[in-house]
Amino acid sequence: MKSPLVLLGFLSFALIGCDSVSDAAGSVRNKLTAHEQPRTQVFAADQRATFEAARVALGASGYRLVRGGAAQGEMEAMSSLLNDGSRGTRQITLKARFGLAAAGGTEVQLWLKEAVELESNRASGRATERAIRNPALYEVFFRDMQVALTGKKGP
Repeated sequence: MKSPLVLLGFLSFALIGCDSVSDAAGSVRNKLTAHEQPRTQVFAADQRATFEAARVALGASGYRLVRGGAAQGEMEAMSSLLNDGSRGTRQITLKARFGLAAAGGTEVQLWLKEAVELESNRASGRATERAIRNPALYEVFFRDMQVALTGKKGP
């Protein structure tokens, strides 16, 4: 009689544990994907003009267009390699999507990621990539786009 009760106790404990592990994994997944959400800005221009403004902003920020076009509604670009001395080499990748905004104009979704390769004999050729969370980099790019669209610098 004692054996089935012990077995039932272990099973219920295991099931409760699985549920809490599942909740914890979901929480971690939500936190990780929240950091990869794009920054969004709406511009009062059509998609082609907004894309061209983004190309101008790429040049102003030192990025090189790798892939994309106004017709595809997307763009990918990379910065040049930046050597941080003892910290390693880093490169920033930019991805943008262009679409119609609900209230008119063009909505731009922007992702920035940084790839870092550490200066180490053990990790040579391997880089880590992470989303850039610093809002200033996104704001500068969006401001440069607005300047390219209007020809006016902000205050």
